[in-house]
Amino acid sequence: MSICHHTLLSNGLLVDWPHARLALTVYAPGAVRVRYTLQPDFSLRSSLMVVAAPDDAVPFTVEAEPDALRLITAELTILIDRASGALTYLDSRGQLLTKEPAGGGKTLTPVDVHLSVFDDEAVLETGVGADGVRVRAQNVRTVVDRQAVQATLAFEWAPDEALYGLGSHEEGMLNLR
Repeated sequence: MSICHHTLLSNGLLVDWPHARLALTVYAPGAVRVRYTLQPDFSLRSSLMVVAAPDDAVPFTVEAEPDALRLITAELTILIDRASGALTYLDSRGQLLTKEPAGGGKTLTPVDVHLSVFDDEAVLETGVGADGVRVRAQNVRTVVDRQAVQATLAFEWAPDEALYGLGSHEEGMLNLR
């Protein structure tokens, strides 16, 4: 997958491949929004996660190299590998923050979203189990309601690097690696 075309925007960079599109939008010197899609255009829906607006006054530059594009702010550099689309994130001193695998770390897989449709004569059975009340139904059919996208994002980790957080410690370990 080689970069087909890139466009410099007032607040970032748009990169197009034959079957994918990547947008890097600068919000602050240390904050760049990364969007990736298989569609010709990005969704126009408001993000539930990003509430700020990009700041067109934040200075940045884009450098084109034979093997990569670089988006550079005062605090951050993002390299886009021309061959794979893999992203590498560097701090202002050029030190590695994180990076995707060389083959690219972004995968979007279309999936069908199913909807359960109950007929008028559906039989409901209520029971109590270890995890509370359960209601089971018979005479249920499933239809495809819409199509969604299953996203996977992979990063390369240093051997001694730990991953904490994400709000879940069900296994009793703090380091999720």
